[in-house]
Amino acid sequence: MHAFTRRRLISITANVISIAAVAGPYLPGLVAAQGNQAGTAVDAVNPEALATLVHDLFPHDDIAPEVYAGIARTIIAQEQGAAGDLVLLQTGLQQLNAQAGGQEWQLLDATLRLQALQKIADSEFFKIMLERCRALLYLRPEVWQLVGYGGNALQQGGYLTRGFDDIDWLN
Repeated sequence: MHAFTRRRLISITANVISIAAVAGPYLPGLVAAQGNQAGTAVDAVNPEALATLVHDLFPHDDIAPEVYAGIARTIIAQEQGAAGDLVLLQTGLQQLNAQAGGQEWQLLDATLRLQALQKIADSEFFKIMLERCRALLYLRPEVWQLVGYGGNALQQGGYLTRGFDDIDWLN
């Protein structure tokens, strides 16, 4: 058993701070999304429209619709927890509905939805959603295999034992 020394205390403290710094921005939204399965935030913003937006920004045929819906719930919870309201999401989805001629944007076919997204591509809403969706989607281990990411190499023994020098593809 290790003696509890000042060096060990500093090491543990540094590890906790590092983990909090990396995971901190995502924890409030993830916790709130878990507890808000039918909450009031979901009622204020159409989660189906937001899930469609996530899918259209990062379309993968192999990713289940439930993954996109989960990301939409997380974004709603993060927005409500961070700002206390959902103005950004409501305004952005209203912009998309306006581009759809007043119809519900998520009900249009994929080509028309893409055209509407292209029209708002310079908006703050679009830029924020692009970054949030990218981070939330590709941080999910269930998505890694679908996009060809093998996971954290360090946790699997590092690159030395995983073919870092395999350049057969170059020939």
